[in-house]
Amino acid sequence: MPAKRTYLIYILLAVAFLAAGCARGGGVPEPAPQADYSRPEAADAGEESDPAAELWSKYLAIAPGDPAGPFRLEGSLRYSPPKGNGNRLSFYLWSDGGKPYRFDASAGFGTLAVAAREGDGEFLAYVPEEKKAYEHKGRQTPRFVLPGLGEPLPVSAGDMAALLEGRYDRLFAEEYALAAPVGPGGYPELGEDRRGFDGYAYTLLRGPLAGELLLDSSAQPVLWKGADGWSILLEPESEGHKVRKLTIAHKQGYKAIILVKGREYPASFSDVQLALAVPPGTEILPIKRMK
Repeated sequence: MPAKRTYLIYILLAVAFLAAGCARGGGVPEPAPQADYSRPEAADAGEESDPAAELWSKYLAIAPGDPAGPFRLEGSLRYSPPKGNGNRLSFYLWSDGGKPYRFDASAGFGTLAVAAREGDGEFLAYVPEEKKAYEHKGRQTPRFVLPGLGEPLPVSAGDMAALLEGRYDRLFAEEYALAAPVGPGGYPELGEDRRGFDGYAYTLLRGPLAGELLLDSSAQPVLWKGADGWSILLEPESEGHKVRKLTIAHKQGYKAIILVKGREYPASFSDVQLALAVPPGTEILPIKRMK
């Protein structure tokens, strides 16, 4: 073959090679992906599985819960300070699916103990026995205060509703910083009947409830612990991911137990049903004065 012709063929091959590279989006062809054989398992089975991340992904799928809509919860409320007598009340908590939230709690024979309303930038709690009402106005929603407890709970009325209705994404961050497996006996707050607990503890640095969140093997939240000494134990309904019981406790001895006994989902509530009117002559004080 003449030298000139051979030289021409080489040039054409080189041009075709470069054209193929340009068709893929670059002047130089991309190198073939290389397998990572630095770990034996990577060569045999690909990337390692991450049980904590897989469990968190399952949790994120259930975290939004059902779409928010009108609801009314009925149940019992027991709470006690570190010293002194405790209280046992029946309660109703209702809303059209968002603010405002209404909360009524009654003692024996249906006597109203406290009525509360949480709205946008405002909170009002009326205590008939004291003939006083306690209010808060400002951007930050105040934590829920029960008469006689002496310390605000770490959640608001809307937060309680979100937990009881299984809308966890309202309170817990979507991303976690650390995760660690939890073996039996690792958290005394879980109680004796959960000795065989198997799950993961996730450290959440952001969100309304930053702290530590425990998920069981089904991705159900079962315990939250905050840095300020508060913890919330969640016991789910027998079916689904809604919560039937909340045990809110502080390491200094404050405790509140909220047990749901009934759920209703009406079409809506009227403005009157969501309002809270206090009797004329009621003394109105700042919420920080409520004990």
